[in-house]
Amino acid sequence: MPNSCFVKGCKNRADGVQVRSFYAIPAIITHQDQKTLKLSLKRRQKWIAAIGREKAATKYSKVCSDHFITGKMLH
Repeated sequence: MPNSCFVKGCKNRADGVQVRSFYAIPAIITHQDQKTLKLSLKRRQKWIAAIGREKAATKYSKVCSDHFITGKMLH
């Protein structure tokens, strides 16, 4: 399955012509402590708000590097 960007209005795909990275939307971490759960939930909510889509993101939804200031996701 080729990668395509989940951000509203973005048509970028992994096509082999333009070099882009694709990043998974952060998951909600439920198997650790409450602090980690709250932080991961907040992080995911920020990503979803920035993406601007009404459609629910899945574990396969990706965001292309064009939507990051440096072109890379900061850890």
